[in-house]
Amino acid sequence: FELAEQLGWTLPDVIVYPTGGGVGLIGMWKAFAELREIGWLHDVRTRFVAAQSTGCAPIVRAFEEGADESQPWPDPKTFAAGIRVPKALGDFIVLRALRESNGIAVAV
Repeated sequence: FELAEQLGWTLPDVIVYPTGGGVGLIGMWKAFAELREIGWLHDVRTRFVAAQSTGCAPIVRAFEEGADESQPWPDPKTFAAGIRVPKALGDFIVLRALRESNGIAVAV
């Protein structure tokens, strides 16, 4: 809600989100949907991009394979400890948010 309010109820076209467990991306996707439902936002659809490290990218792999959930990433390696999550509990929701927002998942 805070992002929408700070931007004058106009959302960005794209949000790139560093994704480990995915709860931040899920929260924004859910909040934007709720704001549309109550009429505070109009048909603006923000595309979400889940960014993961090449050393730990289970959501990217699942997205590219068209899977509904990810598989545990073997031997995760990245200096970015906050996104070193080999199997997100809400991965199926992240994947749904990406697909419903016409977004993508990328490994960097």
